[in-house]
Amino acid sequence: MGNYHARFLGGKEAARPLTYPVRYITMELFELVVPSEKLHKNYLNVIAEQADFARRVLLSWADGFVDRDAKFIKEFQTSFNSSFWELYLFCMLKRVGIHR
Repeated sequence: MGNYHARFLGGKEAARPLTYPVRYITMELFELVVPSEKLHKNYLNVIAEQADFARRVLLSWADGFVDRDAKFIKEFQTSFNSSFWELYLFCMLKRVGIHR
C-alpha cells in the first residue's frame, strides 16, 4: 500500500499517486510538545483524569489520521476544540466509509 488512499480503499491502489509527502505516524497526542502554561484547559482536563478512557478514545479516533503539516499535535494541545472535532469527524467519516 504505497499511498494514503490505498490504505483506506481496502488495499487497492489509487488511480493517481499522491504528489505530496505523506507521513504515517502514531499520534502521540499526550506527549507534551509545548510548555505547560500554553496547554488548553480542555486538554488539561483530559490529561488530568484518573481513568484513561477519554485518552484511549481520542487515540482510537486518531488511528490513520495523517498529519500533513506536522503541527496537529501542537494545535491539539494548545487550541484543543477544533482539533478535537477534526479527529471526531475523521473517525466518523472513516466508520461510514467516506474517505479523504
